[in-house]
Amino acid sequence: MSDNERQVKQITPKSEDFSKWYVELILKAELADYAPMKGMMVIRPYGYAVWENIQRLLDRRIKDSGIGLPEKVTQATLPFEKAIPREEIPAGGKVAPVREEGRYEEEAEEEEAARERPPFKLTVFLKAKSFDVLFVTVFWLASLWLAARSMDVTIFQMFGVVPAGLFVFLGALLVLYFFPFYFFLGETLGDRLFRDDD
Repeated sequence: MSDNERQVKQITPKSEDFSKWYVELILKAELADYAPMKGMMVIRPYGYAVWENIQRLLDRRIKDSGIGLPEKVTQATLPFEKAIPREEIPAGGKVAPVREEGRYEEEAEEEEAARERPPFKLTVFLKAKSFDVLFVTVFWLASLWLAARSMDVTIFQMFGVVPAGLFVFLGALLVLYFFPFYFFLGETLGDRLFRDDD
């Protein structure tokens, strides 16, 4: 775009086209200009000065109104915490933790039981994985059906046109199903459903 094309000769009325009016106003006031790269604009010195003034005014208003996070949180600002009496620290500076009898042993036993996995059984594994694959495949077929319905074609016509792409989509769904379950939970939905099964 040449410099002559960038010059705004007449501003479009605001009521006619707001977006065009706004861009022409910004260009005419020399607040911003088009960059050599398509779709980019450069803020000019007057525009940057306006931006700094707006920023300064907003900062002042926010600080005056008291809105925002406190800079320093002290215990005096947290009234919901009970005051814990402080005992004198021995000369060495080390304090032994105070334990409630029985509580920690019960928690340790519960955590250990949760970490234990049942012994591996092939039938349980196959049931769990079959359920997982069936679950994802039903979701895949439902999504294909909705896509075909939105395009006014049948699901069989979609299979005729792009069968490889549809199976790649199924593979991606399987990966997106198994990875988060194993990474975050350590087991899939099928593992959870069939783990106590004999």
